[in-house]
Amino acid sequence: MQEAKLETKHKTSNQIPQDDKKLRDGYKKFVSHVEMELLDYQHNNPIIIEQCINTLITLFKNIVENPEVEKYRKVKERNDILSKSVMNVRGGEQALVFSGWTRTVRRRNNLYVLKHHALHT
Repeated sequence: MQEAKLETKHKTSNQIPQDDKKLRDGYKKFVSHVEMELLDYQHNNPIIIEQCINTLITLFKNIVENPEVEKYRKVKERNDILSKSVMNVRGGEQALVFSGWTRTVRRRNNLYVLKHHALHT
């Protein structure tokens, strides 16, 4: 298996407060998962990986730019973009969950929801 490291210009583990153990542990778990599962080039096509990561970034960017707009904090599991670019990628759904989204059912719809406290901005 080809190894790859997640490089980002966003927050790194050094920028997370030392006393926030839950956030540091979550960050480590998420990055480890992305490196070991999502960036698995034996099972995932690089183009599909890029689409998945871009979709995850877009989900978070919308929330960061509009923190009080509730519609950005939930997405239907059947959403075409989500199902094609995240759910159909090995490790994609887990990356969504490890980044703070929880699966729930509302009015017969399966949704992924990010609670206000799950994202530190």
